This record gives sequence, structure tokens and C-alpha cells, in this order.
Amino acid sequence: MTALSGVVKEYSSTSSALWAEIEIAHETMSKGEFESAAKMYAKIGEKAGKKDPVYALALIGVGQAKEASGDNAGALPIYNEISSMVGYEGFGYAGVARIHELNGDNAKALEVYEQYLGELASFPASYPEKIIVEEKIARLGTAK
Repeated sequence: MTALSGVVKEYSSTSSALWAEIEIAHETMSKGEFESAAKMYAKIGEKAGKKDPVYALALIGVGQAKEASGDNAGALPIYNEISSMVGYEGFGYAGVARIHELNGDNAKALEVYEQYLGELASFPASYPEKIIVEEKIARLGTAK
């Protein structure tokens, strides 16, 4: 991480520094330092701004770090925001549904998966994400 920190310092206003910060956050996450990683990802997202594609990736990192730390209440609004971002909806819907499952609210998780399946209606039946969502709906539907 020392080399990555050097890149951040020496090239602070470049995309290289931004990607070095992302890698530092990933390494922090892999060490199990979830709260620190969440803060790092949030800072990266703020720097990038909502119009930058890095923003969504940073937000996913925040959600995953919060979830990994057991902060489901903190992860839920993050995943909700992601579900409204074009191209990242799947990460958001899956995160929201997973949090509801972890909280024992399978009915709400089922509702979220069904909503997401509605978003995937125009995709062919063989679309991998659609198959996964249908399997989750079937599993939750039988768990009632």
C-alpha cells in the first residue's frame, strides 16, 4: 500500500491517483477493516462526483463495506440509490433484496426481486441476470 499511497501523493489530481485510492480501499476491505473502507469509498465517490462512472463503483463499495460490517441499516439506502442508476440497477436491487433477507423480511425481498424482474422484462429468457432473479424468486416463494 505504500507504493499506492505514493501515487496518490505524487499524482494527486490525476486518474492514476484516483485508481490508487480505489485499490487502497479494496485492500482495506480485504483486511476486514470495513468501516474504514466505507469511508474511503465514500470519499472517492465525493471526489468523483455523481456524473462520473466511478461514483457508482464507489457507492457499491460503500454498500458492500457497510453490509460486511453488519450495518444493514446503513447499506440499505446506499443500495436503494444504486438501484436507480442506469447500468448498475442489478447491484442495487440485489443489495436491497439481500438486506431484507438478512433482516428476515423475505416478503419484502421477494417484492424487490419481482420489481427487478419487471425491469428485466424486455431481456430474453436466457439472459443470465434474469435467470438468477427468477431462481431467487422461486426460492423465496417456496419459503413462505
